[in-house]
Amino acid sequence: MKNFNPRLMIHEILLNGPECLVRSEDIWSCITCDQCSAICPMGIEFSRFVRGARVESFKRGVCGEEAHTGILSMITKIMADSNLTPNILGDWFPSKLKIQDKDEYAYFVGCLPIFDRVFANIGGRYSDTAVAAVAILNELGINPAVVRDGKCCGHDRLWSGDVDTFKKLAEHNLQAIDRTEASTLITTCAECYRTFKLDYPEHFGKLPFEVVHMSEFLAEQIGKGKLDYPVTEEKKVTYHDPCRLGRQTRVFDAPRTVIKSIPELSFVEMERIREDSLCCGTSSFLSCDDYAKAIRVDRMNEVERTAAEVLVTTCPKCQIHFNCLKTEVQFADSKTKRYDFEITDLTKLVAQSLKLI
Repeated sequence: MKNFNPRLMIHEILLNGPECLVRSEDIWSCITCDQCSAICPMGIEFSRFVRGARVESFKRGVCGEEAHTGILSMITKIMADSNLTPNILGDWFPSKLKIQDKDEYAYFVGCLPIFDRVFANIGGRYSDTAVAAVAILNELGINPAVVRDGKCCGHDRLWSGDVDTFKKLAEHNLQAIDRTEASTLITTCAECYRTFKLDYPEHFGKLPFEVVHMSEFLAEQIGKGKLDYPVTEEKKVTYHDPCRLGRQTRVFDAPRTVIKSIPELSFVEMERIREDSLCCGTSSFLSCDDYAKAIRVDRMNEVERTAAEVLVTTCPKCQIHFNCLKTEVQFADSKTKRYDFEITDLTKLVAQSLKLI
């Protein structure tokens, strides 16, 4: 990866044809963050090029190195079995929350409960975000149709080149959402949002429902004066733009509007934000190596320089990667250190500020 260069990849494919990249390690080293695309004067979507190369590579039986012994990949492949119908709510979802089978608003949980189990050793309860989302909707007088038989959105399989598994998951999810009769689908996951917003329509045509990220929905409610916060604890917070929600789907303002609406919170920006935001280091649980860790350390050091007590984001993968780094001892100037700020999801932050969870 030390010689990774998007320009050289394009140059090589123009000179020697696509076959030269299909077996190249470079297409798996790319973290598909699109930071190069953000500054490209020609507007080239480099991540789309990389994804296409991965698809061709996958067809030839060449795959990238998967992190966590490939367990997440295995789970999504099992999910794709049409004979399996999940009950995504299980025993973790509080019975006091009000949901229904059909409503104009549907909420897509995604893989949050799975992350609880797979990453229990690094801390963080990712399903809390789903609980927070439904609690907030209830507070707003909405009893959403939670897509209780939804499967993984397919993001990781698509970005790993496995289009067939992605399509199986997507077809199941579209049918499950259709049964809710919802006109608006709300998601709290940046990757789910990007996948529904951009990738499902690309493969299946225009969707019969609007896709909204929770930060967009909350920002709209704030504009209508619908959220009334009690006095909250004073904290300094900063926000990390996930690549999928930020650069790739252009949702920059909504999360900041939500954070700034919470009384007593002091919001401070990091050095690199919005289009220039630094990635958490890896995507799709591919190539989670020393280079990815170095990017993560760089970002966590940015957080530390803000003196923020809380790092807020809108992507469970970012939370997982940052939480993972928090469990490790870092070395700086021959001294050991640990990051002591809290890492949380925006939706959970709002629910806690409203005293709902």
